[in-house]
Amino acid sequence: MAIISASTLAKKAQWIARKRAEARTAGVCTRCCKQRPDSGHKVCRFCEASVSQYRRRRRKLALQRKELQQVIIAHERAGDIATEHHLYEDAAQHYQYAMESPVITQNDRLRIMEKLAYAVLLSGDIEAADALFSRLISEYGDAAREPGKIIEMIWQKARVAVLPEALSLLSQAIKLAEIAGNQRLLKLTHSRMADCLMGLNRYDEALSYVETAGERGDAGDTPTRIAYYLQKAMLAGAFGKSEEAFETFEHVVQMAKETPDVLNILRVWDSYGAWAQILGNITLSKTCAENALLVVRKYHLTAYIPYSCLVYVRYLSCAGQYETAHRYLLEALSYETQEDRIAIGLARYGIPIALYVKNEATLAKCARPSTIDAAFRTGVPNIITDVAAAFAQWHAACGRERDAQKLLHRVTEVVRVRIDGVWRFPIIAAQHGKLSDFPQVRKMLEKTDAALLHSDLTRACLLLFDAFVARRKGQHSESREYARAAAELFTTLGWYEYVDIAHELLPSRTVVVPDAAKEYTAFTHLLSVLSIRERQVVELVLKGHTNRAIGEALSIAERTVESHMTSIMSHLGVRSRHQLRDVTEESVP
Repeated sequence: MAIISASTLAKKAQWIARKRAEARTAGVCTRCCKQRPDSGHKVCRFCEASVSQYRRRRRKLALQRKELQQVIIAHERAGDIATEHHLYEDAAQHYQYAMESPVITQNDRLRIMEKLAYAVLLSGDIEAADALFSRLISEYGDAAREPGKIIEMIWQKARVAVLPEALSLLSQAIKLAEIAGNQRLLKLTHSRMADCLMGLNRYDEALSYVETAGERGDAGDTPTRIAYYLQKAMLAGAFGKSEEAFETFEHVVQMAKETPDVLNILRVWDSYGAWAQILGNITLSKTCAENALLVVRKYHLTAYIPYSCLVYVRYLSCAGQYETAHRYLLEALSYETQEDRIAIGLARYGIPIALYVKNEATLAKCARPSTIDAAFRTGVPNIITDVAAAFAQWHAACGRERDAQKLLHRVTEVVRVRIDGVWRFPIIAAQHGKLSDFPQVRKMLEKTDAALLHSDLTRACLLLFDAFVARRKGQHSESREYARAAAELFTTLGWYEYVDIAHELLPSRTVVVPDAAKEYTAFTHLLSVLSIRERQVVELVLKGHTNRAIGEALSIAERTVESHMTSIMSHLGVRSRHQLRDVTEESVP
């Protein structure tokens, strides 16, 4: 199409103005410059009719446009309400309808697309969310907007990307923040880089980024403060300061209650549970996993329920509660999702349980061979070692010792950093790996010991590792001595799964595992859907306390107790205190 210059347009405007002036002088229509208008009019009747028709058409189009804009506003509002009620799939559908309107402006479209991307992320469609964040990065970049929006979208894309890719994205965000000279954005991006590095177990590098970021943000910026203190807690755990770590995690939990970001709340409980396990407190890990499950159920995060169930399976199996763990594993399998994240979780936590309970159907669903490559693609040492250990255990159980050995050797060549809380891999490697790999595998444990300074747990793992190595070398008396010492330490810590593993090396069971520690009662399983405060209320109700007495015992208002009772009855499907007692009495064996 030919481009008309500004000078040409100016000349044409001057010509039109001259012709209209001549028409007024001659007394003809100033529009068509041909017909003579009626007395008192400047335009002829034909042009006047044309102008009236044009104006009617413009008013009609304006009305239609206004109606379409109202539809956009209605769909966006409906999406916001659905998000507030945690109906993320419905919210995404409303936002999509709003974006498809032909009259939507660029600013409105980008704003609604951001909401759509977040709703899709919460609905569990990671690939679609990743594509939307990529599109937003491109559009904000093409629009030459302020760097803050581009950096924010890079953060969100990094949130759903695998960690090695996330590092590249965040490096790009840091460069943009430096170019913009925005110190706040630069500090926040350093914070997110620290998260990724900690996910890769590169704590020394992460520490420098956390120190650079500092305690950033305004005092009222709760999500920012949560991120900062969560990193401080994890770094305290990584460097063996367990008391400081637990104290900081408790502080973060209290702050998390103030944020509307559901994924942030879930992340706090997941991180707390993972580090409680690493630091040896498996009971606390189970409590955190129960709270994470409560969050995903309360906020209807259906896509996140399978993974939360699988994390809970891991902690239950560590505590030796295999049957209960198998029940939660079956719940995770019932969702039949094909996501790599869930497939990795099924292999990582499901294969050992399926092997223990000897359920072939469950094992077939958990042991998908393609999951091994998916685990290596993540680049996360803990995931790689855990998945490899699970598959090696499966290969060995099926008599494929060579396959187990090859897989374990592959991991020792790839993973050269410390591992946290993934003691299953060294133990499985000692049972089925190559003798030449033992020094490298033991270094993983020694690095963990030096960093965590948690002597009891790491010493128990080292003893169990040495016990299996001694047996492989034919040193049976030393093997039994190491195994007996490991079993005693694991019993003290409550790690009954590892007690069972240690007993494989002993001629007879020398450490008695309490029956109460082996399985949850049905009553405990029943109460797993309740919050900690609601469980406290239930316990006092069962003791016969009134609402006022419960309020005084827990230092809360009587009306708050009534609110808790309403929630408890809704969750447990009862209508009175008598029914509550009946249900709990039936649940207690």
